[in-house]
Amino acid sequence: MFEFTPIGYVRNSQSEMYQLPFQVGLLEGMTAVVELEEGSNYETALEDLVGVDRVWLIFVFHKALNWKPKITPPRGGQKRSVLATRSPHRPNPIGMSAVKLLGIDGRKLIIEDHDLLDGTPVLDIKPYLPYVDSYPDAASGWLDEVPKTEVHEVHWSSSAAVKSQWLIDNASLDLNSLVDVSLRLKPYPEKGNRIKDLAQGREIAVKTWRLLFTLEGKKVNIINIYSGYTQEYLTGEKQSRWDDVSLHNNFCKVFKD
Repeated sequence: MFEFTPIGYVRNSQSEMYQLPFQVGLLEGMTAVVELEEGSNYETALEDLVGVDRVWLIFVFHKALNWKPKITPPRGGQKRSVLATRSPHRPNPIGMSAVKLLGIDGRKLIIEDHDLLDGTPVLDIKPYLPYVDSYPDAASGWLDEVPKTEVHEVHWSSSAAVKSQWLIDNASLDLNSLVDVSLRLKPYPEKGNRIKDLAQGREIAVKTWRLLFTLEGKKVNIINIYSGYTQEYLTGEKQSRWDDVSLHNNFCKVFKD
């Protein structure tokens, strides 16, 4: 039996799984901070990482509650043996990611190109060594047969952008950050990804809100934002488990379309 104590935690604005790419390297520019704990002289333990471009983070999938021998991974569309995937739902929920190291500030590591939720417990940090950690010709089994993930561009119509800004100003709700990763990587209906086809395009559900978008090649066009509540909820005939009905009513009054 082994017990481990986290040496630090990830700090960023990604609190939901759908805000993260399902692999490091798919989306560039996502930054975070790994803040190590006080009292163990971690400042000294980090000194010689200066000049290292990438580090391995060994961490805990702290929101993974259980595991199954077979799961459906983000790519491929069929069930696979869990130990042949990088699913967070594992017998021991331990993950590892090779992230870019942008800088070190005392006990803090500034990283980029990550796939980690806010609050992720970090167990260890190791330097990425290209001469032993990279095997570009190694076979990847079933993954060699799966098409590579395409990255899409997300564009907002002027009316959708106005509504998005209204939600930021009135509820500190940034729908852009909540849908960005989902729409850039997988803007099509799949089991559990909250996207469905409509006559006028596709709709993605984000909490109690809905966004209508169209797809043209590798371009995602967000054309509208609207409430996900039916009239019964907006009038109070039915009770929502969320406390944002008044926000939705104000939104509907301002934007009468």
